Amino acid sequence: MDLANTTSIEFFDLFNVSLGKFFAAPSGGNEGFSFLGVLFDAGEENFQPGDLVFTLKHELPLPPAWPQLSLRAAIKAPTGDAGAVLGSGKPDFGAGFAADYHAFSRLMFYLNANLVYPVGPITQGNLTLNPMISESFAIQFALTRRWSALLHQATYTSPFHGTVRLLDGTVVELGLGLGFTFKPCFSAQLLGIENMSGVEQSADFTLLLSLVYQPWGRETGLPPLGEGPPLPPPPLGELPPTPPPAPTP
Repeated sequence: MDLANTTSIEFFDLFNVSLGKFFAAPSGGNEGFSFLGVLFDAGEENFQPGDLVFTLKHELPLPPAWPQLSLRAAIKAPTGDAGAVLGSGKPDFGAGFAADYHAFSRLMFYLNANLVYPVGPITQGNLTLNPMISESFAIQFALTRRWSALLHQATYTSPFHGTVRLLDGTVVELGLGLGFTFKPCFSAQLLGIENMSGVEQSADFTLLLSLVYQPWGRETGLPPLGEGPPLPPPPLGELPPTPPPAPTP
């Protein structure tokens, strides 16, 4: 890049310390002027399909005492109009795994890790992107048959590089919340998520409401706190044991 014929923008923090400098190449057809910006050729409102994402997930056959582990892959097709800000205009490829472990009747651990590889530069400035790595870990503790406490932690890297720490830095989030099970197949989760790293590519605070529908859900037989474990079901063809009659006075 010819720095003598470019526009530079430098950012400073509250203490007048430089956060970094950006350089923009001259615009096409005008070698004496350059700008830093992105042109989106679209109106204020658009009703069009965006990018399509196709995913594939396979559960590995492991012993019952081991954590459940699944491998997954994803491809994003650039079907959205990049000029209308409905897509990136380039395909993305992703791979990762998901695991969960039922430590005991009231405690569940969850772990997810993913790698996303973006193809090609974006915007008219040909900005290149780094592969993105994300990780999330969660703990769910059942308080009763319906209520549970949630602890969530997530980390993901930035696709940007060569800018400033507020954009290039890695995001670390921590969340606390509650879960409620309406039926075995339908539940809700409410989480408050705090950005612990101060990186500007993530919101400072997020309030997340998640609704989950699983047609294959079933009762867990979890007793409330302070009660004993549920009785095991009787063998097929046998009647459950009946308690002895109460003594008559």
